[in-house]
Amino acid sequence: MILPPYSDPFLELLALAPELFVQFSESDNLIKGVHGLGVDVDDAAQKVFVTFMLEPGYPLKSIPKSVSVTLLGEQYDIPTFTIQTPLFTFQQGNCFHQRPVRGGNCISPTGSGSLGTLGGVVISTTNERHLISSAHVLDEFGTHGIGDRISQPKSGPDFATIVKTAAPWTTPANSKCDAGIAEVYDPDIGDPENITDTIDGIGKQGNPASPVKDMKVKKSGATTLVKSSVIEKISQTINCEGHTFNDVFITKESISAKGDSGALVVGPNNVIVGIVIGGNGEKTVACSIMNVIDALQLQGWTWQLP
Repeated sequence: MILPPYSDPFLELLALAPELFVQFSESDNLIKGVHGLGVDVDDAAQKVFVTFMLEPGYPLKSIPKSVSVTLLGEQYDIPTFTIQTPLFTFQQGNCFHQRPVRGGNCISPTGSGSLGTLGGVVISTTNERHLISSAHVLDEFGTHGIGDRISQPKSGPDFATIVKTAAPWTTPANSKCDAGIAEVYDPDIGDPENITDTIDGIGKQGNPASPVKDMKVKKSGATTLVKSSVIEKISQTINCEGHTFNDVFITKESISAKGDSGALVVGPNNVIVGIVIGGNGEKTVACSIMNVIDALQLQGWTWQLP
């Protein structure tokens, strides 16, 4: 039976994608080299595909020509498509001192040798300023925790404390994002100009929006500065250095390198659509900002300073 795009069975297939990834990459049906899987649509042909991401060096013939699934009580054989692309890795790196701190520059857990990118600012319902970045930049995969301090740069003064992170290594039930926030010190005892809502090379950050396939996007990172591409795939499941992420999106070309993790991915009018998780030199993977808002409970927070 042919699966109509965007139908109810199609939506159920999207929800099943993480289970299919486990089936083909981690179970007894292991296909060596598979490190990502998603559901894609050829809009012109009105066809649905299950797309496999296969590490170079592994044979394409190891991927089945179709995947058989039961959706809403009906059996469907979904054709497959394979992309050979390197493994995704997390991307921490180097930076320089900056005040006031702007999105796109570097941050580090105080006293750490690890560096990543400050994405931007988000303001709580009680008007406290927080920086937002990827969780692995703030906590070094659980090495640091709530209350630990963040510096800019590694050798500079600390200016924020970790408030909350959401990632597979901190909350196993959460597999849709790698993100965290740290509260910038109270202006009464610190510098009220320690952080702005401007992203280096991009401008004033916008409000959150959902990522959309073929959307033009860009990011400003501590290593590669401003780079742009388009969103090639959404709702993907990928493995990044042993951690599985669901419902992430991938850019057509790489817009990041080591040190760019945590950068905000923005679309038209600088709307915020995601946070960079990592990349593989060919593509960049990011979590949806909507999943970040849910995981960090940022509903009602604002993304621009008065």
